[in-house]
Amino acid sequence: MAPKGKNKTTSKLERRMTRWDQSCVDHIHERIYNKTYPTLKSLAAELKTSTDTVLRNIRYMTLYKNLPIDFSRKLGKVGYYYSKPVSARIGKTFNEQEVLNFLIGHRAIETLPVKRHQKRLGLGFEKISQLLDPRTEQLLEELKDTVYFRPFAPEEIDIETFMIISEGIRKRHPVKFSYTKHMAELPELKTVYPYCFTCAANAWYLIAWDPTAKDYRTYLLSRADCATITEGKFKKPKNFNLDDHLDGAFIIMKGKESHDVVIEFDRWAAAYIRNRRFTRDQKVEELANGGLRISMHLTCLEEVEAWIGYWRTHARAVSPAPLVNRLHDYGQYLIKAHPRVEDHLIKADSKI
Repeated sequence: MAPKGKNKTTSKLERRMTRWDQSCVDHIHERIYNKTYPTLKSLAAELKTSTDTVLRNIRYMTLYKNLPIDFSRKLGKVGYYYSKPVSARIGKTFNEQEVLNFLIGHRAIETLPVKRHQKRLGLGFEKISQLLDPRTEQLLEELKDTVYFRPFAPEEIDIETFMIISEGIRKRHPVKFSYTKHMAELPELKTVYPYCFTCAANAWYLIAWDPTAKDYRTYLLSRADCATITEGKFKKPKNFNLDDHLDGAFIIMKGKESHDVVIEFDRWAAAYIRNRRFTRDQKVEELANGGLRISMHLTCLEEVEAWIGYWRTHARAVSPAPLVNRLHDYGQYLIKAHPRVEDHLIKADSKI
């Protein structure tokens, strides 16, 4: 429902607002706010547009931003001005895609798993929504129940450690933290140059440069604790790119090997993975039986081996030989570890 005093014509005016119009509104607001008393002609010349366009934007500011714009004809002060005090900043108008992007970001960050005694992160959803104009606020209300994230078995992290390392990333300060490696009994003290966080397979990781090892390191954030920011500054390479850094990894693990992996999926599995992209260089080939053949280059086989096992009888590794042999050995282990149990034995056990 349009606000009182707004007819169908003004509703059309609101819908016609473009990103260029928004930049015009910002410019007009700045000129009026600074008490320069601009006129239609002066604003049109500055914005390189017509006086009709300027007038339309001024009408929009009055109707939908509730800005008290008036026109002065006093000597030396001929032009537009604010008849009442207003904020230096005015609410922005966003389109549906931008509002949805904001909502997705909010939903994603609120699922960040933190320890039970800690408070979840948020994007200041309520505070930000108060800065929006009535139309965008209504759009946000309509979209808020459309997107949710439900990560599977996420690992809890220490939010204080996350925030401290975030500050190190932002300010380019080295960070020190306690880290427990896989299968280790005791933690180690690490001092690194933090570059970025990434969430992969429902787990959070820190990508950092280890100045002692003189190499990149990936740390599982749930194993990090007691972080502090140290003195000094570091320079993050301008050409650092996360996708380039993880090139050759199926999910997050990188190695020093080189494998051209080929996997075939039957028709049942193909329906689930046909439109998914696992690596940047993957190639997908449709098979005559309705299945798929996926080819990719990897530097580590552990993650893709586990993934093939997930698909059970619906996937088959074609190459390389090390991957095929590892899956064969895993199959032999399954046979030995899970000998077939006859149905009559299962029924007998259930009666005990």
